[in-house]
Amino acid sequence: MLATQASWENRAQMSRTSATDYVEALFLEVHHAQYLKAHPHVAIKESLLQDQLLSEAEKTIQRFGKSSTLAELHKEARKLNLEASLGRIKSDWIEPEALFWAAWKALPAKEKAAIADEAISGFIERVEQAHSVDPRAETINDPLEWHRHRIHPELWKALEASPNGGTKHVKTELKKWHARKKAYLARRPIWSQDKKNIAPWK
Repeated sequence: MLATQASWENRAQMSRTSATDYVEALFLEVHHAQYLKAHPHVAIKESLLQDQLLSEAEKTIQRFGKSSTLAELHKEARKLNLEASLGRIKSDWIEPEALFWAAWKALPAKEKAAIADEAISGFIERVEQAHSVDPRAETINDPLEWHRHRIHPELWKALEASPNGGTKHVKTELKKWHARKKAYLARRPIWSQDKKNIAPWK
């Protein structure tokens, strides 16, 4: 169970996941799908601040990061690709996750806070939409209680690092996160069973 692939599977399916957590995650998807079915024709935004970490990750690194960062990432990617393919693949293609976190680290605090606010706001909206069709809605006082831990801790840190970061709704959620931070962190899966594998955001 110390193999990389096993760590991925453990992180995705088993690590620290309770039956309640699993079921609530499933309900979130089912209820949100029911909401979308009842409210078709969702308006799509042409761009998001989060694009800086996804389709524009390399541009973000070039704009805010060190000039050597991309070269180092390509060099490491070539090494990893050779190892994973037993020498067959000679490519310096960088895995999206590596680019994502390199771009995140390169961003200024203000930019990180803006992205955090956007991402958390979007997740809150998703949970609230799902809650609106949940047959248990009247008995649930806090719809985000079983979903707050799904927001990555780095997003909360980004808001904390920028004094004016976050809209009113998101700031309220940040207070609730702090109130039960230990409990929420305990629900999150660990990055890897192998302690040598350092999480990419650290």
